[in-house]
Amino acid sequence: MDIGSIRSANGCPGSEQALDRHMQNPGSMLLRSRGEPGSSARIIACSNDKREPDVQAAELTVLQQRLSPERLGPYKSACGGSLEEAFALYRWNAEITAALGSTIGHVEVTLRNALHQELEAWSDRSFGEPRWYLNPSSRSRPNGFLFVEAREDIAKARTRALRDGRPETPGRVVAELNLGFWRFLLARRYDRGLWVPCLHRAFSRQRRDSVFDAVSRLHQARNRMAHHEPMFNRPLAVLYQDSLQVAEWICPTTRRWIEQCSSVSTALAARPPNTSLHA
Repeated sequence: MDIGSIRSANGCPGSEQALDRHMQNPGSMLLRSRGEPGSSARIIACSNDKREPDVQAAELTVLQQRLSPERLGPYKSACGGSLEEAFALYRWNAEITAALGSTIGHVEVTLRNALHQELEAWSDRSFGEPRWYLNPSSRSRPNGFLFVEAREDIAKARTRALRDGRPETPGRVVAELNLGFWRFLLARRYDRGLWVPCLHRAFSRQRRDSVFDAVSRLHQARNRMAHHEPMFNRPLAVLYQDSLQVAEWICPTTRRWIEQCSSVSTALAARPPNTSLHA
């Protein structure tokens, strides 16, 4: 069977017969190269196979059009214009993004729970109301302690927490607040209002600006990953260390667990050779 017989009308592998065989053997798809007398079947990896896919130039051109030349541009630049190497880098970029994203996710959960714990205790002591996200007020703080942006984020989070008829609980509200929310609670504008009276307790003798800077870098990286932007040209090792450092400041035991769970170091060591870090 030649390649043409398993291509769909738009030029991509897609006939029902080919898909049936692929479903029976999802790790690979057997294709015979057209125009190569006596060639034997070859394998195009298409799932969890860690080997680089055996894809010919014509197929790379099709893939480039499907993913868009603009999207692959930074990868080609980093590989000296080689489309084949660009796809290897593109694949590795997806792997390192998944690994780093998982690690940052663990740190985000650790961070928000630590800040929530301190806010809850402080709000109870100061206002007699542990639900700090209600922005309780006092004579000295008639408008509460949260700025308008934070109050708006909390209002949206409380609405989401009630989805499917669930009752509102502090844990559900906290889980609906994203990393950007917690980052801005660590900003300078909250230094006297929150950092000094309570949030500093979540970290081991650290300066607010040091914590804010590290969390900001993680937040920016998370946003890039969420928008499927390239990460191969970011300071990945620094971001990984930021992740571990923030976790260490909060809880050394949790930091060790996150490091043991993480595959970032393995992924970094597997970076394709001859690729520029500054494409």
